[in-house]
Amino acid sequence: MHAPAGVVGVLSNECSHLSGPLDQGRVVGRGGESCVECPWHGSRFSLGTGEVVRGPATAPQARFTARVMNGGVEVCLPHAG
Repeated sequence: MHAPAGVVGVLSNECSHLSGPLDQGRVVGRGGESCVECPWHGSRFSLGTGEVVRGPATAPQARFTARVMNGGVEVCLPHAG
């Protein structure tokens, strides 16, 4: 599944379940929605909202505002400048 050009979903890398490394997970589609799946226990989170799509996680992932600029991704981090 691909996001529209210029749109990216940026979530916190540590799974809200037991801090698994989401960057080592895979992106999967579910009903037209792109999700990231934790490689440790299989929790899935919506890339669009950070909400839990499948447990065992019960808490959503932190999601950050991001945009594509000049071929790179800019992420707005809370409390940063």
